[in-house]
Amino acid sequence: MISNDRHHPRPRTARDGFSLVELMITLVLLAIVVAVIATVLIGSERSKASTEGRLEAQQNGRSVSDIIAADLRTAGFETDTDASPPQPPFAYVDSIEIIINANLNVGIANAGAGQDTLATKVYPRAVNPGASPLPPRLSSTSWTPAMTYGTGAESIRYTLDLNDDGIVDAADQAVALASEAQRTANPNDYVIARVRYGLWSDGTNNGNKEKVGLVRGPGTGIPAMYAVYMGTSPTPWDWHNGAIPANQLRNISRIVLKVTSEARRPLKDGTYPRATLTTVRESIA
Repeated sequence: MISNDRHHPRPRTARDGFSLVELMITLVLLAIVVAVIATVLIGSERSKASTEGRLEAQQNGRSVSDIIAADLRTAGFETDTDASPPQPPFAYVDSIEIIINANLNVGIANAGAGQDTLATKVYPRAVNPGASPLPPRLSSTSWTPAMTYGTGAESIRYTLDLNDDGIVDAADQAVALASEAQRTANPNDYVIARVRYGLWSDGTNNGNKEKVGLVRGPGTGIPAMYAVYMGTSPTPWDWHNGAIPANQLRNISRIVLKVTSEARRPLKDGTYPRATLTTVRESIA
């Protein structure tokens, strides 16, 4: 009798291993799993870098915003409102520069009872328009102060124009005060400076610049640093019309400060995480 065993495949054993098809399917599945894991890890790393960048930008922006906002709250303090013309709370405002009038050094020196005149005010006093230095916007322009005001309210300027040439560009990033901007990998970083102008005993208006911090420089898609509201108008001043005219500075009723900052290092796609901090100064007299 002839056996029919050849018609019945023998059972597989552990020694037989995997067929080529099974091995290929396994490799494909393994490749898919590895790709998914790699995608998750890469996405997680990018998300971490983006989050860290935004936090860095927020921290930088917050420190700058707090300093400027503190001076904004003092605008108009002890200004000479009895003079003709009266000294306004603001000496100059445009989209990226502001000059605040306020007496930050209150007191009288060597004054007797009831004596409170310009001669007895401690230094610095209000700026002398005939002395130097003056901010470029206040020198021989319609914004030049009419006199040395008597209450001692000096002028505090926040500016990105570190070389005082009237424009904000790469040249401002090259001055000594902007060394921090020169060290960062972000080409859009600018140093904003605080400058206090007031008449000193040496006859000058001082004008020493102090670094405040890094901010994102002006550019497309970057909000104006200052949004200014006039009187009861519900819409801000249109900066296409230029700076606030000198004869309208006293009509400023509200300022919205927007400080934009970016991380110092780019993401993989070449962009820089960005944050904008907003502060509102209401009810300006």
